Amino acid sequence: MFLRRGTRSLQASTLAWTTHGRYAPRALNRTWQPMRSMTTTTTSTTTTTARTAVNDEEMANLKKAIDERNFPQSRKSIELLAQQGVPIPRDLLRNVLFFARRNNKPAALRWIESIVDSMESRFGIAPHRFEYHALMYCLGLQGQTEAAHAIVNRMQQQGVQPNTMTYNTLLGIYKRANNVDGALLVWEEMASQGVERDISTYNTLLALLGPTQPERAFDIYTTMRAAPDAHTYTTMLSLCARFKNTDVGDAICTDMTKDPAKLDTATVNALFQYQAAVASDLTPVIETYNAMSSEYNVKPDRITFNILLDSCLRFDNPARAFAFFRDMQAAHITPDVYTYDILMNAEVRRENPTHALQLFQDMLVQEVQPNARVLSTLLRLAPKADPTTLDAMVDLAEVHHHLDLDAKAYNALLSGLAQQGRSVQAQRLYDSTFRDRLLEKADIATYTSLMMAYINDKLLDDAMDIYYALRDHHQSPKPSSKLKHIKLDTQFYTSMISALTKMPSAVVEEKGRVGALVDDDVHADSGSSPALLTALRLFNDMRHLMIRPDAHVYTALLTACAQHRDAYVLEHVHKLIRMDLFMDPDTAVYNALMDAYNRVGDGHTVLQVWETLTLFGSSTTEVDSTTISIVFDSCGHNGYGYRARDIWETIQRRGYPLNLNNYTSYVECLCRSTSDRRGWDEAWQVVQNEMRRPSDPHDTRPIVDDKTMNTLLSFARKKGIDPAEVEAWWQ
Repeated sequence: MFLRRGTRSLQASTLAWTTHGRYAPRALNRTWQPMRSMTTTTTSTTTTTARTAVNDEEMANLKKAIDERNFPQSRKSIELLAQQGVPIPRDLLRNVLFFARRNNKPAALRWIESIVDSMESRFGIAPHRFEYHALMYCLGLQGQTEAAHAIVNRMQQQGVQPNTMTYNTLLGIYKRANNVDGALLVWEEMASQGVERDISTYNTLLALLGPTQPERAFDIYTTMRAAPDAHTYTTMLSLCARFKNTDVGDAICTDMTKDPAKLDTATVNALFQYQAAVASDLTPVIETYNAMSSEYNVKPDRITFNILLDSCLRFDNPARAFAFFRDMQAAHITPDVYTYDILMNAEVRRENPTHALQLFQDMLVQEVQPNARVLSTLLRLAPKADPTTLDAMVDLAEVHHHLDLDAKAYNALLSGLAQQGRSVQAQRLYDSTFRDRLLEKADIATYTSLMMAYINDKLLDDAMDIYYALRDHHQSPKPSSKLKHIKLDTQFYTSMISALTKMPSAVVEEKGRVGALVDDDVHADSGSSPALLTALRLFNDMRHLMIRPDAHVYTALLTACAQHRDAYVLEHVHKLIRMDLFMDPDTAVYNALMDAYNRVGDGHTVLQVWETLTLFGSSTTEVDSTTISIVFDSCGHNGYGYRARDIWETIQRRGYPLNLNNYTSYVECLCRSTSDRRGWDEAWQVVQNEMRRPSDPHDTRPIVDDKTMNTLLSFARKKGIDPAEVEAWWQ
């Protein structure tokens, strides 16, 4: 019984659930219990030690992430430490906030907001101004200016008073958003709250106001209470340069020279910009440059020299620009692409394509990558380039085609090829550039240069093929979409006609083609130069298309008629002048008309034009010295010597301007006027009575030159007159 009861009791009381999930005797459990307690304590200690080690490691991770400005890792470490209840020092939180505020991702803003909201509850640290400023800055960075401004009220509600730094941070936010009204609201709020405005406050507001409200910026500057610093001077001098405010600008210059310790390179650069903008010459700029190192103890940089070079171009002094460039090289300051662009613009002023090309090649040697602007500047000189330089320009344009130059640059290159008559290269450039890549950018100047290339290459047919396509497009009621922006105008026709009139008469064209160029009034069998007939046909087209020619077109045609002695084309051009109701010929046109008739031997018409000028002349058609020489030359060559004497009297009576060439022309006309010596004697009397010898410097009459004497002596020999008397007088 005992045994059974004891056994049952033992069975009931000694079984216990072990840590391994098995039942064990209670006695054994009693003996194990102290051991279990010891093990639990040991485990707890071990766990605490391990946890501390983990926290220390995470704290080290946090500090490392802060050093590396690693925001994701910093955030992760802070969250892990917070979960473990590890206190985080304020300075570590601030370090993370300092660089997290510059993160423009929404996640960064949300995290900063959560930190500021829960600092006190999670870390036992109340947020101060720094934390609010970080939140304000991040809000502003992400464009939430109103929310950033609202932080000021939140600070005040939490018992944190905004200070100058608070409002400066807010001003910077409005400046970044270019919100002038918001910035002025902050400005006034500072005054109402009694918050001091420091130099940073002024600098931020002045920089923001300058572009749109310069007068208010000038007023604030002149009444500012904080002492200006180098940044203030830089901002205001740039503003004074832009708006030509010499009152404020000159005062700043005076203040700067009184306290050179405030000056730095940026400030002196602004001073150069101001002086170049308001001065009448380079003198102030050069004086400041000379004082830069000796008096201001400021060293120039690349920006300094770029400003100096640009100033030289502004005052049209490229020579001085290259002197500054030599100083730049001596100072071992590496030029940039802007430097080379300025220097090449200087070569444009000097019309020196060879030197400009050398600069571009130097830029490549210096491993300065060219841009579209600097290459365009170089190509502007293509019309002035020699064949070798032009070849190099064509190669550079092809190599750097990825720069996507505009049509003006390629047109300049085409113009250079056109002037040299290099039609094959011009066509290739047009095909590769405009037809294949920039077709929509081709303009009337493009096609003008392409035609000019063929004309100057004496390939008139090819040039006219282009013209026909353009003319058909111009006349079409549904023009091609590819040429929809191409319009024939006065400049186009003037360029083409001028080029054609300058072609030598020896150029031979196919008669069939020339016949196709002419209409009922212009005949291919007139014996005229094909190029001149083509010019006349273009001129007729111009009139039919209601494009008004200017005086230059008429002058070019008349000059060509004179050079080719082409009476046929001259007659047509003169007829068109009389028919043109919108054309008021000026003196240059009348002179060209008289000269052309003189060259074709029509002295009668020359006298008719002369009479028109003298009887009905106006301010734009006054007789000049060229007119006088032409009429005397015509009278002498065309048998109107008797009229020359009357004209000479009229000229002297009316006080027309006379130069030495007019006297020589009249002397030669008199010599030609008679077959005997009477005309020569009259000419000799004019020389003796109305002109003076070189040995008499006090005489105010026109001096007899070699040309006049050679004319007299030449005709004396022809007429059998002893020239001894003339030679003796001349001596």
